[in-house]
Amino acid sequence: MIFFIYLAFFAFFIAAIETNSMPLLIISTIMGTFQSLCVFRYGIIMYLNGVGIRFFTPTTFLTFSVTVFPAITAFMGIFIEPSNNLLILFRALSMIFLWIGAIEFLVAFKRIGIFIIAVAHICREVTWLFIYLALVILAASHGTVIYSSMLLDYNQVPMTDESYTKFQDLIKYSNSLNAYWSAFLSDYGSWPEGDKFIAIAKVAYSLFITVVILNLMIALVNNVYSDVLNRVNTEWSMVRAQIIVIIELATLTPADRQNKDYFPWTIFYKAFTEDVELWQKKLEDDDISVSRDQIQLLNKMADKMKDEINKIKDDDLNRTKMIDTLKELKQLFSK
Repeated sequence: MIFFIYLAFFAFFIAAIETNSMPLLIISTIMGTFQSLCVFRYGIIMYLNGVGIRFFTPTTFLTFSVTVFPAITAFMGIFIEPSNNLLILFRALSMIFLWIGAIEFLVAFKRIGIFIIAVAHICREVTWLFIYLALVILAASHGTVIYSSMLLDYNQVPMTDESYTKFQDLIKYSNSLNAYWSAFLSDYGSWPEGDKFIAIAKVAYSLFITVVILNLMIALVNNVYSDVLNRVNTEWSMVRAQIIVIIELATLTPADRQNKDYFPWTIFYKAFTEDVELWQKKLEDDDISVSRDQIQLLNKMADKMKDEINKIKDDDLNRTKMIDTLKELKQLFSK
């Protein structure tokens, strides 16, 4: 249900952007505000339950962004002209966040969820490698800017108009960064020809990026994917459980959380006999023991559960007696 509500908001938001219809913008704002309030409610509940600083993770900020940002954008569209540059930027970012949110919901489906989880782990692991790569590109582009500016100021060696134009472009940091990023993708079209420093830099950069960085990235991705694949069922179950927790805390009322039909006392699950035997053998091999205090605590918890079950049975018995009494009274009055 939550997924379909999100898709409805997605559809209304797209229609509002495409048509600039005021009613659609108002509907999108209302739906986005409702979803934002649910997310804020989830955040407040988590904070009040002692999660604290652990609550503020990249995943949490992403969850807030995919709901709050489009709602703000829809609200801005009511009062700001569509030609406003800020509104155009917000609408573009909102579309990205909405698609990310839709992909997040797909994690609940196992066949595609395992790949999304694997990609998330890979992105997390290669973050520092990308930071290192960015620093390398920044250092190389800075050196190129200095070299190009000094070459044009002091060099007396004639050069072609094309090379002169390219060196002029490389004086700007943005163009230099773009040249090195293009070189990372094996595009050296913006690099000048016929200069020894540029030729050496091209060879060194291409060897370093191609041989070292790319192979390191491939090896890292392969290791992370293999590691995730070994525990894919556990990973997916944990992520799915987190989604269920978010939905419960964000949408259910306190009365719903006390509903025994939603949260039964007993949960049945299926497990293969071989897996149970392997787990028991693992516990025996690891020599995992349970202390006497833990056993007493478990016994107390079991006794409390039995008392609750007996109360429920007594309530059902009393309810049955009352119904029988009412039936007898009805029969007496009917006579």
